[in-house]
Amino acid sequence: MTTVSSRTESSALTAANALPAVDKDFVQAATMASSTHIDAAELAHKNTANADVRSCARHMIVAGGGTIDR
Repeated sequence: MTTVSSRTESSALTAANALPAVDKDFVQAATMASSTHIDAAELAHKNTANADVRSCARHMIVAGGGTIDR
């Protein structure tokens, strides 16, 4: 599973760099969207009995940088 620290890493890096406010807002929104995407895939992977759904969820998790707990 992803951790809170990995989810906020982009925000922390953004805070350390001098970016225009619009760019900071975009990075923060993109980070949150990615986290939500991974969380939804983890939920599907954990709760489904359908092999195709589980496979799709696994791909979504890995593509998003998450890990799968077995």
